[in-house]
Amino acid sequence: MQQQSVVSRMVRSPLTSWVLLAGVLVLILMQAYHPWWRTHLEADIGTFHARAVHFLKNGTWAGMEYNEYQPGALWFFVFVASFTANFANYDAYLTAIIFINVLLIVLHFLLFERFSHRAAPLVFVALVAAAGPILLYRFELLVSLLTVCAWVLFRRNRMELAALLTGLAVSIKLYPIVLFPLLVAPSLKARDWAECFRTSLFFGIGVLAPVTFAVQFGATITDILHGIAVHGLKPVGLEGLWGAVVTALQWILSIPLHITPGFGVHGLTSDLPFLSNTLLNSIWILPTGIVLFCILYVGRKRGFTDPGYACLLLLTFLTFSKVVNPQYLWWATAFIPLMPVSWFGRETRKMIVFIVLACLLVTQIVYPLYYTEFLKWYDGASDTSPFLFTIMAIRNVVMVALVVIGTERLFHLPKTAA
Repeated sequence: MQQQSVVSRMVRSPLTSWVLLAGVLVLILMQAYHPWWRTHLEADIGTFHARAVHFLKNGTWAGMEYNEYQPGALWFFVFVASFTANFANYDAYLTAIIFINVLLIVLHFLLFERFSHRAAPLVFVALVAAAGPILLYRFELLVSLLTVCAWVLFRRNRMELAALLTGLAVSIKLYPIVLFPLLVAPSLKARDWAECFRTSLFFGIGVLAPVTFAVQFGATITDILHGIAVHGLKPVGLEGLWGAVVTALQWILSIPLHITPGFGVHGLTSDLPFLSNTLLNSIWILPTGIVLFCILYVGRKRGFTDPGYACLLLLTFLTFSKVVNPQYLWWATAFIPLMPVSWFGRETRKMIVFIVLACLLVTQIVYPLYYTEFLKWYDGASDTSPFLFTIMAIRNVVMVALVVIGTERLFHLPKTAA
């Protein structure tokens, strides 16, 4: 009992949470600048910087080389560059983006401290520690802050602002679009067509505002649509579920692997007639649709604002997607501290522990520390055992299991959302 009391006091103490957050930030900053992590992690920063330099030198997005980033992301790259004394200096840009991501982590922490349960800040700190320094080298934190803020507003029936922030998030990365059906679900259920229209309108404004500004500064709709279409051209990522399935099945069937990196993805082309690349492009629609249907069915009585719905829906979309880069795990993970405690039954708690360990293994050990060895194993250029592939495969199995357990959990939640 005394031990439980000590733990309870630690959970309740804001000072404990802040001290642990500071410690984790120091840890991931040390990792971020250490060659073991930095060598692989900073590859994307050079691309971000090149986009920002192009705009700031020319004052236009016209004439830019190949680009797969959406307008919201491009404006973020320029925003980061504005924090530097010399926008053309790469090291200054790297420092700025790391600093801004640290600030975004602190803003997440404040959000969970203010709007979630008492253990949420500690849960968030643990998740940041597990995700590691990759968060400082990408822009997932910007999107997750927008989507989590949107959900806080959604729970308070601030529909227009929630839709606007979600739309802005979609203008940066496409994935939050899967949350849109939940935003309009309450008004559709109530047959409040005016509210449904307003929600859709503000969502559209959020999506199109960065696009409109980009067009005003030289971008074309054709270029923007081409950047979105690029995602459909990418090969099957080696790290994801389908990469592991194709690898295992073709090994069993003695079919040589067709390694085809491209569009920034280390991937392969499936030579299985029943799992073609065309099918794998859209296979996520079926499981995500099933989970969405279950959420809408349960939400008729519980409401649609439970953040666990967002976490589960994003996890399903991510698990069954063609490409699952390590930082993508954050998409669903960011909602965990906001979820009500009713979600965390014994089985779910175990699975959350497993997914944290999977994040730790994949985002800090397999990638980036041993990623070169992982790729060499695929190329047959290394004597490395399939141990690293096994870790990736286990991570994917854990994600599938968590989707199944989370979907089953939907039907055992309290009648009203917490």
